[in-house]
Amino acid sequence: SSNPNIATINNAGIVTGVAPGFANFVFTDAVTGCITLPTEFVNVMGSPSISILGASSICIGANTQLSPTVGGAWSSLNPGVGTINNTGLVSGISAGTVRFVYVQSSSSCPSLDTISITVNPNPIVSIAGSPSICEGSTTNLLPSSGGNWVSLSGAVASVNIAGVVTGLRQGAA
Repeated sequence: SSNPNIATINNAGIVTGVAPGFANFVFTDAVTGCITLPTEFVNVMGSPSISILGASSICIGANTQLSPTVGGAWSSLNPGVGTINNTGLVSGISAGTVRFVYVQSSSSCPSLDTISITVNPNPIVSIAGSPSICEGSTTNLLPSSGGNWVSLSGAVASVNIAGVVTGLRQGAA
């Protein structure tokens, strides 16, 4: 190799890219000791850099963003856990860990590393008390600890951190 910092070659003639740049090669005949003229230059192209722009841990049904967002194709190494589109948008499908790889269109070079995203299961919730209450009455939701409850209909019913729902006015919450 004219530049082993760019590309190496073994005795079987297999060239391995080491870093971006150009290298050419010569062959020495073991019997005669004669050396060939240098080969044409081999262009070693760099692998694309990839990164996480969003969260590295998401829930089922949630999304996160990887980079780059243009110029290539992303693929999931476990699409049953997480999928990705070519803009780098990851979607959590089921609980587990999923890795992603990117191939740059201009060079057809894949990223050297993969990015791992953890997809967490969604919490399991239930109504522990009555599903129907009067204004001013309460009922309980489970779990009663380990997270935060938020009412999606705050004018109808409030909920505290322990999952106690209080009816405020007629309606569904």
